[in-house]
Amino acid sequence: MILLIAIFESEIGTQTGKYISGTVEEIERHVDAGRPASIYFGNVIENINEIDSEQLEELRKFKESIKGRGL
Repeated sequence: MILLIAIFESEIGTQTGKYISGTVEEIERHVDAGRPASIYFGNVIENINEIDSEQLEELRKFKESIKGRGL
């Protein structure tokens, strides 16, 4: 069994052609293969002036999308 562990801070990553980020693509492929995944989200922002609001919003959307999937 291979367990995937992902930790997000304030950015989702760079879009691929199909997914919102390469990390999300890897997570989705892993889960689609029937493998377990644990995903964690940080909640501490050190410097609010360095936050990319678009990245943060996409991360929030992703977090909402996985709530009902047990991830």
